[in-house]
Amino acid sequence: MKLVNPRMNIFCDVKENEIQVLVIENPKIFVSAISEIKNLIDGNNGEFILSDDLSEIEWKKSVEIIIDPWLIDFNSKRIKSTMYKTLAEIANENLYLKYNSLKTELISYMEEAILSVPYGLEYNTEIEESALFKFLDLRVQISDENFITRIIEYINIIASICFVKVLFFVNIKSYLTSEELMEIYKTAKYNKIQLFLIENHVSNKIDDEIITIIDKDNCIIEY
Repeated sequence: MKLVNPRMNIFCDVKENEIQVLVIENPKIFVSAISEIKNLIDGNNGEFILSDDLSEIEWKKSVEIIIDPWLIDFNSKRIKSTMYKTLAEIANENLYLKYNSLKTELISYMEEAILSVPYGLEYNTEIEESALFKFLDLRVQISDENFITRIIEYINIIASICFVKVLFFVNIKSYLTSEELMEIYKTAKYNKIQLFLIENHVSNKIDDEIITIIDKDNCIIEY
């Protein structure tokens, strides 16, 4: 997989099961890189190019970034909308008769309620399955509040629900021990997620890491 931004002098070529650690020592470039990655994930334009062996990767669909691990949102709009869509497809395929029966009961309930008011009302009789999940406020249940466990659980969720292929961490090495990082790496590999770590300073290299340094003069150093 390749991550390229010629303007920032970023050229990363990482193989499967390798962890790319991109150290950007220049604060302005560091902030600019993170901002641009976030914008691309949000569906806006940017100069970063991310590709695998076959084609360019779609940022909005397949990429996620964790800037602050304390603010991980297990019930973000992205996760919930994808979850509702998936469950609606399952319900439509496997629970079609139950859904029709439930819809009939809901319409009957609404009709009886309307008869109680002295004015005319109308409503939508085409109730989508996903609307039911939204109405019930279906949420991802968090099983553990432990810091490292929450990160691992989040990786599992975005892989299984949102089908994320690439995950960026910002300064994650400042928060975790080498042993904890290895657990993160193991989880990402299991879910076939490519990790990119963006750091603003060099730290100890651990197994499977490929470190590329963009120094303060914007020169590339392989470490």
